[in-house]
Amino acid sequence: MIRSVVIEDEKDSLENLKRLLNKHFPYIEIAGESGTLAESVNLLEEIRPEVLFLDIELTDGNGFDLIEKTKHLDYKVIFVTAHDEYAIRAINFSALYYILKPVSKQEISNALEKLEQIKDLQSLKKQYHNLLENRNSFDKLALPSVEGITFVDKNEIIRCNAERNYTNFYLKNGEKIMVSRTLKEYDELLAASGFFRIHHSHLINLSYIKKYKRGEGGTVIMTDKSEVEVSRRRKEAFLKVLLKKPNLKN
Repeated sequence: MIRSVVIEDEKDSLENLKRLLNKHFPYIEIAGESGTLAESVNLLEEIRPEVLFLDIELTDGNGFDLIEKTKHLDYKVIFVTAHDEYAIRAINFSALYYILKPVSKQEISNALEKLEQIKDLQSLKKQYHNLLENRNSFDKLALPSVEGITFVDKNEIIRCNAERNYTNFYLKNGEKIMVSRTLKEYDELLAASGFFRIHHSHLINLSYIKKYKRGEGGTVIMTDKSEVEVSRRRKEAFLKVLLKKPNLKN
């Protein structure tokens, strides 16, 4: 059995989650439940769960506050949220997991499957720390790879390219990191941070463009001397963004 705690302040959402867990995931023991931040801190210390289902918005605070107040961060968290875009972005920046309300059996299953892959609790603690930092500004991005999780400043990323269901990150220091997530996920995550998907296989940091060469779609030369093709379909939108972008890096 896997010992779990459910932190949820909406009665209907709480009952739905408990019903799904009891019916479809009998190996998940619900050892405790709470609806407030104040109660939850002591509950976690008492039960010391392996998995925590954590509603982000609570009546007297939020789920991030709970993580900050917890002494022993040795549990795995599945965040539960109702389309809070800011919170979801913070969670994704830290490579953590969430499910959307109303919770479904499939979403729970997907999240639990991902949690099974977590073996290193020290890296998990760093992810929680990164999450708390990202509450105010989205600067550090957690990149899960076969070697573990690397935390990079998003401003150090020059470009990304797709390789099947993986994404390669090319950093300013010359390092290359292969991440087991799709380019689409990072396009959605970084678009608001000065990145642009110039091709279905290429996402670039606009600040590291050195030169644009005209052509059918054209080619971008980056500061790391790489040449990246611009798709014909994305050319017009890219040029509009490029002409508005000041202070390109050298």
